[in-house]
Amino acid sequence: MRTADSSADTHAGGDGFPAVIRHGAVALAATVAGREPLVAESYGLALENGALPEELAEVARMAHLFGGFPRAIQGLLLLHGQLKKRGLERAPSAASEPRDRRVDRQRGLELFREIYGDLTDQVLGNLDTALPGFSNWILEHAYGRVFSRPQLDACSRELMAVAALVVLRCPAQLVSHTRGARRLGARIEQIQGILTLLAPHFEADCLQLAQRTMQPFLHESDS
Repeated sequence: MRTADSSADTHAGGDGFPAVIRHGAVALAATVAGREPLVAESYGLALENGALPEELAEVARMAHLFGGFPRAIQGLLLLHGQLKKRGLERAPSAASEPRDRRVDRQRGLELFREIYGDLTDQVLGNLDTALPGFSNWILEHAYGRVFSRPQLDACSRELMAVAALVVLRCPAQLVSHTRGARRLGARIEQIQGILTLLAPHFEADCLQLAQRTMQPFLHESDS
């Protein structure tokens, strides 16, 4: 079981989150929502509080899974601007070595099973019912090539996925990643803390919907 406490060499703030989550979750949510000034501000605060460029690059890369490539590109450019402003090296480039799709798929499946547990086969089946073969695409790319990258631990990624899904108002996926965060070791107060991080920046009804959606599933891994 991997926990968000193992993420990064950053210092936890008063909310207990390391800077990469405390500000990265807001940056990711703002990216997928198209809130560019908030994206820049959040990445700047993350850097000022000790988050590493390579960690924040992972946050920026994740955005295409939730908001599409156009907004992900904007987020990456805004991160680059914050790095340049501080005279820091730009984030490392994405891996360019040849990919083995079978390896990606197996890596993705292993992580998918950690996140979805006993529901893994059902979720994959639902994906293929919607579009035959779509589960392979999800496993190879989203989980095998993005979520499995070692620069940011899986639990931290799940917490930030929760942030993105809150602002996107995607309740089914929010439930899945709430459960996933718990299975990977996130504490209940950490998941609820994501809503606290978002509260100053996003609509109250959006956060209230998320709270109602998440609440029944927060204690599942304790039973």
